[in-house]
Amino acid sequence: MKTILKLAVIAAVFAPAAALAEARTSIVASDFGVFDDAKGTFTPTRTVSRAAKPEYGWMMLLDTPKTAVRYREELTGPAGGAPTIRERTVSPDEGVILNVWSAERDDPAGRYVVRVLVDEQVEKTFIFDVE
Repeated sequence: MKTILKLAVIAAVFAPAAALAEARTSIVASDFGVFDDAKGTFTPTRTVSRAAKPEYGWMMLLDTPKTAVRYREELTGPAGGAPTIRERTVSPDEGVILNVWSAERDDPAGRYVVRVLVDEQVEKTFIFDVE
């Protein structure tokens, strides 16, 4: 019985530390903008022009001990309605994860909202306009 009691005490002491280690994923920095692969650049913006047909999206710098993280992305367009949901497991590249879309001329103009949830722990919301 003493052994079980000792194990229970040890588990109670170390369980919070284990939970903290697992909950260490945090967003250090994040932004939304336009990517230019030809130049290798990312330009932060909240406005996307359909005429230029750019690639646009979000980037996040994470602080995480994990080699892979899972994100859930919920994109709601100007017409409202149910969001488009995308879930992926990715390996952060030096802590960076991102997602990119291509603007098309027939995409509806207006305000878009994308909510990103990383490892069901941390969340970031980006609001942008498509012209």
